[in-house]
Amino acid sequence: MNQTNIRPPAAAGRFYPADEEELRNLISSFWPSTTKHNPRIKAILSPHAGYIYSGPTAAKAYALLEPSYYSNIILLGPSHFFGVTGLAGDDHDFWHTPFGSVRLKKLPLKPPFSFTEREFHLPEHSLEVQLPFLQYSLKQEFTISPFLTSIPKYLEEITNFINQNLDEKTLLIISSDLSHYYPQELAVSKDRFTIETVLNLDLEIVLRSRDSEYPAIEACGRWAIAILIKLARENSWQPQLVDYTTSAQASGDYNSVVGYASMIFID
Repeated sequence: MNQTNIRPPAAAGRFYPADEEELRNLISSFWPSTTKHNPRIKAILSPHAGYIYSGPTAAKAYALLEPSYYSNIILLGPSHFFGVTGLAGDDHDFWHTPFGSVRLKKLPLKPPFSFTEREFHLPEHSLEVQLPFLQYSLKQEFTISPFLTSIPKYLEEITNFINQNLDEKTLLIISSDLSHYYPQELAVSKDRFTIETVLNLDLEIVLRSRDSEYPAIEACGRWAIAILIKLARENSWQPQLVDYTTSAQASGDYNSVVGYASMIFID
């Protein structure tokens, strides 16, 4: 293994424990005691906050995965540090977490809507925090194809690109939190609107700007969610809400909360 081409974890010790045993114990504490695996899951929408806040919500979706089914995971989420027009891929050979390293499967990129920029990925947590859940839940080796996106452009090209790289053993992970820093009651109302919009696969609403005179969803991964909805409509995936909560459940602060939802999409 080329040690110079491994992406080191940026979120370990901040968003989740850097110690392997501590991380395993924490995820285990989130895991449902009983669950029914579903090999028909084609995509998961999962939050990306610190594990003490959003980990239980994420775990409820990951626990539904058939442990020995998937061979590659396409990860798609927002960049919190850079504006990304289209998709930004990564040219590392491996991503590392306290559970070990996972090899990248480098899908063929087609500029201008796709490009490779490792500097965009190095500080980003939105995709990295999904990886320990995958490593914990899947019982076979798998590869990952991580992409960042944030600026609404090239929707048709991106969905065509992902569709061309989906097969029976490929899982799509969309990373997004919901509303940010509203009082609990208002946050729940806004998040309920977002969740219903996604469950209805209403692409028009997802594409609305927050400056619109009509209601718009509030989610930091809005553009990734738009891509997911278009893929779901084209492939006849059916969305299901798995869990919803806010940061108040962990923090006790109901005055300024962040919303978290996990959803699965089945064929």
